[in-house]
Amino acid sequence: MPLRVYIQMAADLKANEKQTLSVDFYHISSFQFQDPHFLESLLQEYERFEPYLRMAVTMFLTGQGYPPTKNLFYRCAIFNLPQLGKIRDLKTNSIGKLMSIQGTVTRTTEVKPELIVADFLCESCKAITTVEQSFRYTEPNHCSKADGSCQNTQDWSIMFGNSIFTDWQKIRV
Repeated sequence: MPLRVYIQMAADLKANEKQTLSVDFYHISSFQFQDPHFLESLLQEYERFEPYLRMAVTMFLTGQGYPPTKNLFYRCAIFNLPQLGKIRDLKTNSIGKLMSIQGTVTRTTEVKPELIVADFLCESCKAITTVEQSFRYTEPNHCSKADGSCQNTQDWSIMFGNSIFTDWQKIRV
């Protein structure tokens, strides 16, 4: 795997204040994995692997001297996939899979913030609980106070300054 390419990408990412590291699938496929079915699993169950890819990108960028800040959330984009599909190939059985499609963009929405990780203040005991968001606003189920003495399950205030947001845009193809 050409490490120097990704070292340069890391420097460009930092210089341009970007959050996504683009990884060539060809480079991934040239690596010898212990599990011979790993690449197929990555394509078929991408949603399961995505959090680990985020962690790997974060670890790599931290090793290059670009540690994440509280409000920065690194992502991994994979390009040069073995198959290029058409928009009509997207069906419900494609949910969670890694796919590359080709089409013409006909409309886009404005870029909006998306809540990725939220810190909530317990209004009962003032403890802070962190909740990773998954496509919808989710409050904590219970207070995470260390000694377990707080029984709050409903009274929360989101701490916007401590939460992590990313950009989101809808694209019509």
